[in-house]
Parts: sequence; C-alpha cells; structure tokens
Amino acid sequence: MVVWMVLIVLLRIELLPFSKMISFIYTIVDEISVKLLKQIKLDSEAISSCFTCDGSLLAVGMNCGDIMVWNLNNDYHSIRISLHNSCVEELIFSPTMEPILVSRGEVIAWWNLKTFQQKTLPRTRKKVQSLQIMKNTAIDNQLMDISFWSDKKCLEGENYLLSCLNLHGRARCLSASKDFNTFLTVDENGKIYVMEAVAFKCD
Repeated sequence: MVVWMVLIVLLRIELLPFSKMISFIYTIVDEISVKLLKQIKLDSEAISSCFTCDGSLLAVGMNCGDIMVWNLNNDYHSIRISLHNSCVEELIFSPTMEPILVSRGEVIAWWNLKTFQQKTLPRTRKKVQSLQIMKNTAIDNQLMDISFWSDKKCLEGENYLLSCLNLHGRARCLSASKDFNTFLTVDENGKIYVMEAVAFKCD
C-alpha cells in the first residue's frame, strides 16, 4: 500500500502552445536532413507534453483535461486517459525505463503506463533508431527504485491510475526528486507541499 505524506535530440515534436496539431519530425544530424513522419490532429488544444527517457512513449496533456499517450515504437498506437476536469498543465515521466507519469491539473495524479508500453502491434514501418531521444544523455538508473513503482497496483477499476491527490489550492508548478519518490509543488495560495511516497507493509 502506498501512502502519500504531505509535509507542508534526434526525435522531436512540434507542439505550439494551444495547438491542435502534433508533428513528429525525424532529423538526421549528420546529413542535416528532416523528414516528416506523421501529423496527428487533436480534438482539443495541447497544453503540455513529455517523453519517456527512451523516447518510446509521448504523453500530451490537453485543455479538455484528457491525456493522450502515443507508443512511438508501435506505429503511434495511442490511448486516452481521463481524470482531470480542467487542462493538464504539466507532465513528468520518471527518469528510468519504468514509465511512471505524473500529471498536474486541478489534482496531481500518478500513472503507470507499463502495460501500454509493452503492448505489441503488427509493425507497418521500420523502427526509427532516433526514437531513443535520450541516447546521448547520461541517466543514473540506480537513483530510482524501479521495484518500488513496478510493484504498485492501480486503483480498483483503473487501468493505469496509481493515486491522485487534491490540494487545498490548485497546484501551479511541480518538481520531482532524482529518485522520483519525493515531489514538490506550490499551490495558487503560495503554500508549499512536499509529497513523499511511503510504502507500508501490512501484517
């Protein structure tokens, strides 16, 4: 059981603020050439976006409160996850291969997208090597306890949602520690919250 204690580039996307179009662009740096891979039209304005560390998943928070997630290694297969009642202003993925996503809207929510990431579909195109957008970025995978998150079960009736937290005021920013177990936010009233994930063993 997880209890939240409140303590008071090779592949890029073009995502303009309040845009309803996403363009996946493949850039070959050595040859200085650009190829448009895919354009996707959204039914709501895109407000925020974030890649997983290996570039396999792209999450986009929308003005309507939904989050769209694309699996770039499986022909852009997508899912829509719904929880927020207002725009998703910020998204943060964990710094390791375990695709833990944190979303900030009127509530802060934690998601595990591993089952979606692992889904396989018939390939209609050759995998683009540039999807490994963090290939040249040093990431210390030992900082995050992957087993801590991978062992967490989703809430009953939910496919991906691990937990959500409603603050006294709307959160205006969000930051995560390097081990992805401590989170800091400031609400609209200027109150600072430090949230730490703590696992308790039940006897």
